Amino acid sequence: MEEMIDVGGAASAEGGAAREARQVPLSAMISERERRRAAERELEALRAERGSVPHEAGGGAFEALNARFHHSEGEARGRHGEAAVDAARAWTARRMQDDPAFARAVLSHEDPYAFAIERHAAQGKAEVRSDPQSRKEAPSPPRSLVSAPSAGGAAHTPVGPGQAFDALFRR
Repeated sequence: MEEMIDVGGAASAEGGAAREARQVPLSAMISERERRRAAERELEALRAERGSVPHEAGGGAFEALNARFHHSEGEARGRHGEAAVDAARAWTARRMQDDPAFARAVLSHEDPYAFAIERHAAQGKAEVRSDPQSRKEAPSPPRSLVSAPSAGGAAHTPVGPGQAFDALFRR
């Protein structure tokens, strides 16, 4: 017979059936403990494998990110000019503080300055469209033919038995 462990806590004056319901075989408890310990070791290994923040991990990842940003900034200044890059940089810094998802998008993009300038330009266009003062009076669309009167009018429509048929086949 296998040894049983009481998992119910303190001893009480309960009957035999209730006491047996609180007991677990010792082998099951030991195997469960081993599985839990193995899972904890695996979790620790995963945490160690992931490492820490990039600038704490020897600077390799941080240096790569920094180099990518410098390269992207140089290309953007050559393509778009100093003023556009500076305006987009200030707008992006404010937006990154307010929107963590945008910050992740900028940091993970392979050309972060081009991405930021593109978003800044799109934001500027959206602001112009939403500003009622900057809208020009748009011409009204052309009238629909659905509401146009017919060429013949009501006076030319034959009325009476056989009149419409006869009007179609005039000889």
